[in-house]
Amino acid sequence: MAPLLFARYKTSLLKHSIKVLQTAQKVSIRTDKRGFLSLQFMISADNTQPSFVEYLCAPDEELADES
Repeated sequence: MAPLLFARYKTSLLKHSIKVLQTAQKVSIRTDKRGFLSLQFMISADNTQPSFVEYLCAPDEELADES
């Protein structure tokens, strides 16, 4: 079993993804072993092929220093 990962992210960084989230047809949310957060959005404009937008966010370093 993989160890649990705890990370914090600044909300000021994440708020930029909200606009895309509102128009996305599908959303993928993942983290990697370093704590990086990946948000992938599938969006379509004018019934064309879907486009993908990816947003990466690094974890807050203060939490890593506390460990």
